[in-house]
Amino acid sequence: MQLGGMNFLLTALPLVVILDARLAGAKGAVIGALLSVGGIGGIAGALLLSWLRDRWNDWMIIMVACWIWPVALVPISLNYSPWLIALMLLLVSVTVAPVQSIIFGYQTANTPDGLQGRVHSATNLVANGLTPLAPLAVGYLATAWGLSPLGMVLVLVAALVAIHASLSRPLRELRFATDV
Repeated sequence: MQLGGMNFLLTALPLVVILDARLAGAKGAVIGALLSVGGIGGIAGALLLSWLRDRWNDWMIIMVACWIWPVALVPISLNYSPWLIALMLLLVSVTVAPVQSIIFGYQTANTPDGLQGRVHSATNLVANGLTPLAPLAVGYLATAWGLSPLGMVLVLVAALVAIHASLSRPLRELRFATDV
């Protein structure tokens, strides 16, 4: 659920940022810079994972990352500000690599060798199954409702993912085969 929801939002977010920036009259260079912040945040998140693991367990990292999303996505519902959008993109993108690393690492560590391909394939299907619909949903909802209500929908989706992560017993009990 967390990966599927996060990947849906991660696919929807750049289009929302582009539409919001274009509506505000931003030039291509500003939009490109905003989207580059996401890549920088992703690299930073990957580098932070070992530091985070020294301080928190994997469930706590996933839960905190998931709660950053609804809070960080609020600026897309407000008036456009490139600096606020850049900060939001940075906060969101920093969380992606740690969550994906934990979940895929857990999967690899706990799946028998003979099932690795099938389990990885099934996990990818669940994690990415809705991503092709994200641009369609963004385009439709932006046209039908406008960008501010669309931003609130994304905040709501992110909040639902965070609530699920907080209440998920399997995530709370996440253990690597080497930990048991």
